[in-house]
Amino acid sequence: DSNGDGHNDELITEHALNPDASWAAGSIVKIWRFGTAGGGGTNNPRVIALDSSSTLSVKEGPINATWIPINQGVVDYRASSNRIATLMSDGSLWVKEGPINAVWQQVATGVSPGHFAVTNDMVAVLWGTDLYAKVGSLGATWGLILNPVSSFKVSASDHVAALMTSGDLNVQWGPVGAGWVDVASAISGYDITDDMVGVNWGGNLLIKQGGVGVTWGVIMNPVTDFAISPGDHIAANMTSGALNVLWGPIGSSWTGVASGYNSYAITDNRVGILQNGTLSVKEGSAGALWTQVATGITSFTLT
Repeated sequence: DSNGDGHNDELITEHALNPDASWAAGSIVKIWRFGTAGGGGTNNPRVIALDSSSTLSVKEGPINATWIPINQGVVDYRASSNRIATLMSDGSLWVKEGPINAVWQQVATGVSPGHFAVTNDMVAVLWGTDLYAKVGSLGATWGLILNPVSSFKVSASDHVAALMTSGDLNVQWGPVGAGWVDVASAISGYDITDDMVGVNWGGNLLIKQGGVGVTWGVIMNPVTDFAISPGDHIAANMTSGALNVLWGPIGSSWTGVASGYNSYAITDNRVGILQNGTLSVKEGSAGALWTQVATGITSFTLT
């Protein structure tokens, strides 16, 4: 806290200066970013894509920004607004934090595809049926938080939804150490944000918003799967093959935006689809035009 405001400020750079008429010998200039270091994410949205050569690339900021390759030989990956995690073929998990050119740091080994998640403040890994998490710095100690787990998801502020081997969905609505609550069973899909839990129950998309004790409400059917953005926009893959988007709070109108796609993703300001290797993104509203941003892509995510 360099300025006494109680925030975790980040030292960006520090340089010793050569003496001249203006600076005394040994003078040092320091540049600080005021706020909460490591917690606020980047200011720019990112499109992150894996191509057919297993190269992971990022474009940051506007849709027409330049692609920047950041890693090769990538098997799987996850991203938050301030971190990118990549799983390599040897099972090692590496994370970079902050700018795209930040240094990769190894955080785990023996990790399987689909068995890890990252937020700005947490890295979580499912080893077997044991769910572990490290909170805070990338060098923090791993701690067991739940078992036996078959899969899990983590919200931007570290709420965790864990599908147990029994088929029950348990939710930790709060920081690590908060109590777990059993919220559903016999589901075929789920997602979690800081304000919402959603499940696919027999083709019905059910949502509870504002807490784990809130009553479930059906908001769409028939769906095969769905995704929720950090700000609670929802993309629902319908049984017809159409992608419908709820761009706004619960009760807003649904908009059909695509069909014939292979995968999709949604943020608070963008929707992306992958169709036969072609990645397209629309920005600003569900009615915006699609912009083709890449070809030869095998998977992608948006932050």
